[in-house]
Amino acid sequence: MKHDTSKTPSGADKIYRYNWSDPGSPGKFSMIHKDQIVIPTDSYQRAASGGEADRKVIRIASEFSWVAFQIISVVERGGVFYAVDGGHRLRAARRRSDIQMVPCMVYSSDSIKEEAKSFDIVNSNRKPMSAVDRHRAHLIQGDPVAIKAEEYVKEASRTISKHAGSGTISCVNDLKKCIKEDESALSSVWPVVVELCDGQKMLQTVVRGLFYLERFCSEKVSSRRIRSKVLSVGYDEIAQAAKAGAAYYGAGTPRAFADGILKVINRGLHTKVEIDT
Repeated sequence: MKHDTSKTPSGADKIYRYNWSDPGSPGKFSMIHKDQIVIPTDSYQRAASGGEADRKVIRIASEFSWVAFQIISVVERGGVFYAVDGGHRLRAARRRSDIQMVPCMVYSSDSIKEEAKSFDIVNSNRKPMSAVDRHRAHLIQGDPVAIKAEEYVKEASRTISKHAGSGTISCVNDLKKCIKEDESALSSVWPVVVELCDGQKMLQTVVRGLFYLERFCSEKVSSRRIRSKVLSVGYDEIAQAAKAGAAYYGAGTPRAFADGILKVINRGLHTKVEIDT
């Protein structure tokens, strides 16, 4: 629905000047029983059966918090309530016997087409939480892995940022995965990574590839001989080798990065090193 520009007052604001859409009527808050709300999976809503969707619902249910739950966006059409947004959260509430009524903002709707448009707008405008934002939230909560990651970042004289640069680390998720998988190996190889990447972007491919080699190579990256070879090969060639490994295997896995890097490490070595797994 568009504004009638023939009624535009003199000196009107942008709403009238550019004929922005009519926002409709604001919703009304209401507590509604969870079983009275229909999730229209047969039309525009996302289904949640199996795989990641089911895991997400179970996670919300097991870690249920009213603050995180917020409200369900509902439209009322023909006396029936339909969930336009919040289907996973509603399913999670249904899994809990201690929750019956859920907070909703209820809007009126004339057609399913209007509801589908609203669903599309809500999900198109929603920006997923970035790894950096999630890390900061974990840090405030006192998460031990997040705190440990900050220590490694500080050791590298860098800061965690969404933007990769010579003084930042943007692959914070990968750093935290390394901490969880084998913190001892990361502690050993980190000085090599830091020195290699000095003045350069700290790439996920380089971090994960060298970490994998530290864990599973017949001679560790942190050993004097292999560390010297890595640094003599240099950042550009190591980064390119990790990328080539991923291209060869058709997968961006730590093993693929490591395999590519190992090829340039072994070049010219009298005693070659191998991945043990």
